[in-house]
Amino acid sequence: MLFGIAWIVDRRGLSVRLQRIAYPLSLAVYCSSWTFFGGVGTAATRGWDYLAIYLGPALVFLLAPKFLARLVRLAREEGSSSISDFISARYGRSRGTAAIVAGTALLASVPYIALQLRSVTLSFGAIAGVGSSAEVGTFVALLLAVFAIVFGARRYEVAGRNPGVVAAIAAESLIKLLCFVVLGVVTVALLADVPAEMLAPPVARLRSGFTWGALTSDFWVRTLLSALAILCLPRQFYVGVIEAQGPEPVAKARAPFIAYMMVISLLVLPLALAGMTLLPADAEPDLYVLAVPLQQGHHLIALLAFLGGFSAATAMVVVETIALSTMATNDLLAPLLLRRHSEAGEGELGRRMLRVRRVIIAAIVAVALIYGRSLGADLPLASIGLIAFAGVAQFAPALIASVGWNFANHTAARAGLIGGVIVWIYCLLLPSIGEGVGPALAQFTRGWLDPDALLGWRIGSPLVNGTVWSLGVNIALMAGLHMRERHRGTLRSTTSPP
Repeated sequence: MLFGIAWIVDRRGLSVRLQRIAYPLSLAVYCSSWTFFGGVGTAATRGWDYLAIYLGPALVFLLAPKFLARLVRLAREEGSSSISDFISARYGRSRGTAAIVAGTALLASVPYIALQLRSVTLSFGAIAGVGSSAEVGTFVALLLAVFAIVFGARRYEVAGRNPGVVAAIAAESLIKLLCFVVLGVVTVALLADVPAEMLAPPVARLRSGFTWGALTSDFWVRTLLSALAILCLPRQFYVGVIEAQGPEPVAKARAPFIAYMMVISLLVLPLALAGMTLLPADAEPDLYVLAVPLQQGHHLIALLAFLGGFSAATAMVVVETIALSTMATNDLLAPLLLRRHSEAGEGELGRRMLRVRRVIIAAIVAVALIYGRSLGADLPLASIGLIAFAGVAQFAPALIASVGWNFANHTAARAGLIGGVIVWIYCLLLPSIGEGVGPALAQFTRGWLDPDALLGWRIGSPLVNGTVWSLGVNIALMAGLHMRERHRGTLRSTTSPP
């Protein structure tokens, strides 16, 4: 159905009225299967922390409308096709900067796409009664890769604006919202029939996660990462900036997008409470959305829940791979292909680039599948997604400084990117590959470079520690090099002859 929508809209276009509806709905591609399944699990186990995922993006649209409008206007003026293209354009068309951003985006996408594969695999196993298996995971990866190639790599010009993609993703967001609302309504009806004495203990447990004392540094860091993700995730930049018709649609999308986040975040709570009340204590929190209707015999509702989560995963993988394959071909491989095949005509070169994009899509999904199998079985979905958020957050200092203050020092921006990405890889990405990697790195460096406590300083949880260190190094390098170059410039101007 989504492919059919894209095919029709590509040929007939969208009316002005439908464009006004489609754009704000397409922004909700942010709500991937992580927020569909993992948000409920996080609410049940960590309280406030679940809200951060929805609060961060809503605050950006609420408090920074002028920044968003300026970002869209500058991207249109630069003719950007991706976040790497935009950052490169703002820093002197530096190919090196574009390559760093594209490479980092590819690295950060691996945990996020692995999350989609894992959530769909778990949910399929639950609803089909077969559990999680390597065969199911491989089939899901193959299915999403084929769908992404057919849907997102039909023609080379997809790097430009594509109303068909926007319309399909808007339809997916509407389906996802309707499924979640139906689940919420059914869940509230189920809870209404539960005796008060049976409901009291789970209510108390859920409420304990929402006390003032439960507000930890993790909540604030998760909120920050979510706010930066709505700007820096490749798919969010693609649908929110590249596909925007101008600053005006962004302003009109504020209220609908914030309302979408509010509805989803509010419905998470009864779903979490229902799982804590009606399911055994050892039930998987990330599967409460499916397990509750299955346990109550509502198989049609469970199927609806699966389709909503699968739809969310499909949209995320399609848009993310469109953005990533565009970045990889334009910023990493295009210079090489142009150098090796300079004699080829424009049409032949375009076909080669299209084949490369399809291979990249398949490779991204394959690597994500391998990465997902290396993760511990008990690692929550939210933890996987936050690793990706911390990775793309490394683009934020250069992006915000350029858009907000016209910062244009490409040497400082590149140094900050490289430093932040290295720390992110060391503190968050590498330890996530296996349970023994972090302790092994700490032992190898005699504790001085423990990923959870660099230089012996432990700053909160591993997520807080890795985020603070990586963004701190990023900003410090940017500011330090910029101030040094300004100081050198001042010295040269004062010592030059009149």
